[in-house]
Amino acid sequence: MDEVLHSQRIAANNSPPILARLEIEKLPDGTVVLSDGHFLVRRSGSFLRWSFDGYSNAENGPTTAQMLTPPGTVAALSAGYKPIWHSSA
Repeated sequence: MDEVLHSQRIAANNSPPILARLEIEKLPDGTVVLSDGHFLVRRSGSFLRWSFDGYSNAENGPTTAQMLTPPGTVAALSAGYKPIWHSSA
């Protein structure tokens, strides 16, 4: 699994896929995207903005975004893996 995830990471010289609104709405909780320079994470049908200071509410969901979470991790989240959230989330 480590080899699969490593090959899917941006650091492995992959370009993050660009998602349209319909694709974004189907993402499972815990998926991280980049939109308009902000890191957003999907939680309970909406998005939270992430920063080093913690999470905050995002005003609106993104209409386009780059998916930063590796596809293998998205598959695990889609299959029912539940992320453990920081208290600021």
